[in-house]
Amino acid sequence: MQRHVIRLIIMLPLYAVLSWISLAAPSAQLWLATVRDVYEALAVYSFLVLIVEYCGGEVATLHGIEEQGSMHHPWPFSCLPVIHLGAIFLRRCRQVVLVFVIVKPLAGLLSLVMLGIGYYDSPYYQWPITVLYNVVYTAALYSLLLYYLATKELLRGFSPVYKFAIIKLLVICTYYQTLLVQTAPASIGDAEQWNNFILCVEMLGFAALYWQAFPSAEYEPGGAVGVPSVAKAQRGTVVSRASEALGFGDVFTDIADNFHSTRSGYMAGRGHGEGAPNAGLVGIGVGSTGMSGVLQQGHSVSLEEGGA
Repeated sequence: MQRHVIRLIIMLPLYAVLSWISLAAPSAQLWLATVRDVYEALAVYSFLVLIVEYCGGEVATLHGIEEQGSMHHPWPFSCLPVIHLGAIFLRRCRQVVLVFVIVKPLAGLLSLVMLGIGYYDSPYYQWPITVLYNVVYTAALYSLLLYYLATKELLRGFSPVYKFAIIKLLVICTYYQTLLVQTAPASIGDAEQWNNFILCVEMLGFAALYWQAFPSAEYEPGGAVGVPSVAKAQRGTVVSRASEALGFGDVFTDIADNFHSTRSGYMAGRGHGEGAPNAGLVGIGVGSTGMSGVLQQGHSVSLEEGGA
């Protein structure tokens, strides 16, 4: 849990520093934006995992939402079929977020390649990449919203509304704000510089919001999270902890578990909701988290409820 909280907190100084450097060195703006994109993908993934940790783990999350049975899509999508809450729902939400985690850095690297060969500003590249970004962003944010709505009763005591709203606002500011600035008549030609300046200023406000959303008292013994004290020998050095927080090993493992059916144990659920009408997230699919952790703990998970 500590790893994911640290990743989210580091977003603020990282965004501020990268935006400030971009103002000072405009020629490095795209390179720095790529670094920001990669870290943003890591932070969004960490927020989803943090929700699971707050709920008590995958098993507790699954049992908690299964008691609810089903839920409706939020407005304005309330006309869509009812979502059946279960293993399939959790997995599909996680998969959509992981698609964002995969696409975001790859698209950033592709932009660097296009810049190198002189096609970055070409409309034949900008239009497709903008559409791709919008689809992936929107699907990931909507999946996080559905995940939060399904688990909000399990998150009482952890300031879930604050945390969810702040992370979504921060993600929106780094992308949708860029689109708005680029369309503003006064910013034509230097939209990136204006966006970097706005981000530098916004990080001050987000710092105050983070102070409220992630109070240290939650992680002290007896706090809402209830983390017991740990001996110094078990805590490791600052460098080792920072390396663990900034590493991508857990992300790669999660991607393999959630997109490899035999590893996730999802084969047991095929035919019990795969492709069912209500298994969809607006055409993408809402499903369960990688269930390997659940199955390894010896729990019998019924996947039928996920796609009934």
